[in-house]
Amino acid sequence: MYKYRRNIPYLGEEEKKAVADVIDSGMVARGKITAEFEKKFAEFMNKKFAVALSSCTAGLQLALEVIEKDLSALDVIIPDFTFVATGNAVRNRGWDYEINDVDLQTYNMDLKNARSPSNAKVIMPAHCFGNACPEDQMPDDVTIIEDAACAAGSDGIGYGDMQIFSFHGSKVMTTGIGGMLTTDNKKWAETILRLCRADRPHYTRIAYNYQISDINSAMGIEQLKKLPHIVNKRREWAKRYDELLSKYCLPQVTKGSNYQSYVVRVENYLRDDLVAHLNKNDIEACVGTYSLSLLPTFSGDCPNGNQIFETQICLPLYTTLTEQDQDAIVDAFIKGYMGLKK
Repeated sequence: MYKYRRNIPYLGEEEKKAVADVIDSGMVARGKITAEFEKKFAEFMNKKFAVALSSCTAGLQLALEVIEKDLSALDVIIPDFTFVATGNAVRNRGWDYEINDVDLQTYNMDLKNARSPSNAKVIMPAHCFGNACPEDQMPDDVTIIEDAACAAGSDGIGYGDMQIFSFHGSKVMTTGIGGMLTTDNKKWAETILRLCRADRPHYTRIAYNYQISDINSAMGIEQLKKLPHIVNKRREWAKRYDELLSKYCLPQVTKGSNYQSYVVRVENYLRDDLVAHLNKNDIEACVGTYSLSLLPTFSGDCPNGNQIFETQICLPLYTTLTEQDQDAIVDAFIKGYMGLKK
């Protein structure tokens, strides 16, 4: 394990006690604690409904499933620079997809500069590393499913028909594993709740077991209380990174991000060697996410997404980071960068 990790969940005695209380109750499956978590998260997002799920990936797939019968063509626009789950959810439903290239500064899909018009009726913007994909570039006549896996606590999200969040241990708030779907559509919420619970109690259609347990939800309730503090601290550390590294790399251009990850870009010829240098110095530097068009299971022409993938470095960022920690990371980055620079 690295001394300076990519992310360290901000967990404490509150989560331990909440989980212990659930275990002591003898009711550990989905129950009243999960219902409470859903209610609190819906209120936090200013949405009418929330459904807790086993993962964000499950939520993306269910979101597509509940809107299928309302569409004449199953075609969705997805961004190139995103985690593979965004595309896999579409492929798993058997939909056609159009990969949209991204902006080199924000890393989000860039519909305004799309090279060809689209007739797709669904758009799935991903808020890259917690940086909201702007609402103002979304057409009015489409269904918008926000891949908000990284965006709990970010500003500028929630404008779509559905939002799906991840609570994986790498995210700003965590339930260990899990996710949440929010919406104002009662019919969709009720259908998704049935689908994720094997269609209980009706059993009239093919469904799934995409549930979350009360153990996970107990953690989530406590994490949600801490989320504003977590986001504020991450923003403070990200701003300090910007100030210390501005001469040596290009940071992501953000607005209201929760900084689920802090990702910068360097010259592609030195990226891999710089990551190796940081790793040797006990720093968990890595790539932040992927360019779908470069993966063998997808296809597309996205030069910007390809360029970001080939030049990105994700640096450690977590709530309990200290100035001494950050100075050590920055010092190793600068020494490695200057040593490798041609």
